Amino acid sequence: MRARQSKRKVGDMGLDGYIPKNLYHDEAGIQVKQSEGIGRNVVDNFVAALQRAKLEKGYIVAFSFGKGAVEEVARLKNAGKLHNRAGES
Repeated sequence: MRARQSKRKVGDMGLDGYIPKNLYHDEAGIQVKQSEGIGRNVVDNFVAALQRAKLEKGYIVAFSFGKGAVEEVARLKNAGKLHNRAGES
């Protein structure tokens, strides 16, 4: 996978990088958080950033996810707006 870093450090519109479209997958946004227990606001902001960039796929990478983030992902998944792969066994 060849991801590309966002060209802007400040004002990157909530996306730290991109995975370009190729034969095997669609373009996707990437958000990296170097912290533990990220909250619901990170998920909400990331979804908004994907919508602004007109992307349908995205990945959040973090050390761990807090209860609020997990609940928001479950809500989006139940609403049919998200296909979650985090935490699957």
